[in-house]
Amino acid sequence: MRRDDIERALHSADPDVRRRAVHTLSLRPAGTPLTQIVNALGDIDWRVRREAISLAAASDQRNELIDALLARLVDTDNIGLRNASIEVLGLIGQGAADKFAAACQASDTGVRKFLIEAMGKTRDPQMVDHLQTVLRGSDTNAAAAAVEALVRIGGARAEGLLKGQLATPDLFLRISIVEGLTRLGTQISWRELSPAVEDAIVRRISAELLGRTGDPQALEFLLELATDASTQTSAASIRSIGQLVDKAESHRDALVDRLSASDESFRKALYEGLLHGDTATRSSAAYLSVLCKDESSLEAVLQAVADDVACTDTLAALREWGGSLVEPLLLQRRAEPRVWALALELASELSYSRADEVAVETRDRVRSVIERDLIEGSDPVRAAAAESLRWWGDPRDCQALVECLNSSSHLVRAAATSSLEALAKRVPDAVEAALARADLEGPGGADIALVLSRIGSEGAVELLKQGLHSGEARTRRAAVQALAMADATDVAQLIGYAVVDEDIDVQIAAVRTLGKMRTAEANPPLQTALDSPFPPIRAEAALALGRRDAGAAIPQIRALLQDEEPVVVAAAIDALSWLGDCQVASAVQEALAQPDDEVFQAGLRAARTLPTRDAETLIGRGLSHSGWHVRMLAIKLLLELGTDRSRELLAEALANETDAMVRHAIESGLPFGG
Repeated sequence: MRRDDIERALHSADPDVRRRAVHTLSLRPAGTPLTQIVNALGDIDWRVRREAISLAAASDQRNELIDALLARLVDTDNIGLRNASIEVLGLIGQGAADKFAAACQASDTGVRKFLIEAMGKTRDPQMVDHLQTVLRGSDTNAAAAAVEALVRIGGARAEGLLKGQLATPDLFLRISIVEGLTRLGTQISWRELSPAVEDAIVRRISAELLGRTGDPQALEFLLELATDASTQTSAASIRSIGQLVDKAESHRDALVDRLSASDESFRKALYEGLLHGDTATRSSAAYLSVLCKDESSLEAVLQAVADDVACTDTLAALREWGGSLVEPLLLQRRAEPRVWALALELASELSYSRADEVAVETRDRVRSVIERDLIEGSDPVRAAAAESLRWWGDPRDCQALVECLNSSSHLVRAAATSSLEALAKRVPDAVEAALARADLEGPGGADIALVLSRIGSEGAVELLKQGLHSGEARTRRAAVQALAMADATDVAQLIGYAVVDEDIDVQIAAVRTLGKMRTAEANPPLQTALDSPFPPIRAEAALALGRRDAGAAIPQIRALLQDEEPVVVAAAIDALSWLGDCQVASAVQEALAQPDDEVFQAGLRAARTLPTRDAETLIGRGLSHSGWHVRMLAIKLLLELGTDRSRELLAEALANETDAMVRHAIESGLPFGG
């Protein structure tokens, strides 16, 4: 579009034509006349103005445009132009603080606030000095605008200025400052805040700042605000009290005592926050209710825990409540299953860990409830009962826990497995006897294998051997992994059969397990796995044979250097270097000529095993690799070599390195390498 066409389009009656014309100008903003930019910013259609803002931000006449917009901002009654000018000045006004200050001084009070708004939108710290003067001036509207501008700019200096004006007698300005400091997340002392909160109106919006003081003197104000009729004020106060208790570590006991002595209206506010508050409010209300040891809120607290909104401090405080909490917990029997499950598990834990604080009759009740709910409860409750037997379990519980392994619920099986593992340390024979009657074909077959691995007896090994023939791949995999404890010839042979299992995960588990065994019988199936059709199996087998120092497998592993899969080639190079193969040097040369990063890195690792001179030269090639992670490995290996030549190579690489992280690795490593 020619310049004459653009000029006509800018004066079209159709706003879309004008918008497209401005867009055309924005494609080549250099040289666009200021008058066209300013006129477009004042267009009656917001879409044209939005396009003009992008055009103005890209203009090469920045200083002239700032002067023009500051002048228009002061003189114009065009609201659209004023708003667009403020937007553009915020984008391009950095470093022009003196221009803004001069415009402010020359302007009338009615328009000064618009200039101050633009100053804030620049987010330029240089504006703070000029805003300080406005903040302390007599023009209340301008001072309020300066507060908003300082909040936008942020930073320690801006916060300090706002704190310094908290004692201003102007109520409207004080409110603006409190709101601004709240939005900034400012940490403030009680000495700085106390003058502002003497007024009840300011106090109602100061809840968050009061909590940030960490001063016990703020608590009385917050307790008053927590019972405010406004749910928003009450919720903010509850959150702040929780924050106050967290911050005031040296005064925490005194604060808790004061909270515990609070009146019924505060406890009612906590209960309302627990039931109807947002996540943060429920979390703080739960914590404070526990600190107050408010038994009437216990169900709501446990509901918050079940909903995963309670903080970890709440759980710690529940445990610190002590043995006196057990009876109230047992009264939650008729609560919803998740709540009762939490109550039962916590009651069981406290009855065990605080046994001296719990009556014998109460402990007997806990034991009875566990036994009943382990059989009759819903899944969450059965899981809690099973988990509770980690503390309470004895030989008579083993069979019931094993039966839980047949549950379709993962929660129940996981809890039963956890308790059986704990019992296996105390009464292994009883656990083994119960597992001997377990169904390895059931949903808990893999869990049974896990528990058997903790026992390690001959009987456990025999049961695990049966698991290798399970129809469930998950059980076979778990049995293979568990049999790593039995380093016997017949076991290695059985696991060897799993190398050709129909499930690839079982195959991988078999290869890894064979790699951990010391018996020589593990080598033949691993060598068979080198011919697997699956690349991960070939790679795992090569690595396992390399770690086992199986020199007889070197010819087969060499053949993998020609594999089509980079992961296999990389594994073969690593394995051959561990085995000390005489052909490692040539393998390294080939690897460092490959484009694949994984193969290249394996070549670098293998080069580290070569004679020092060769290692220096070959690893040094990694310093010029395009991949930063490859260069990082080369740096690590050269630093390990610690030779004069390796340090020279690193120093040369540092001179040309552009990646900050890689440069840091060289700079921090060279002194240690030396």
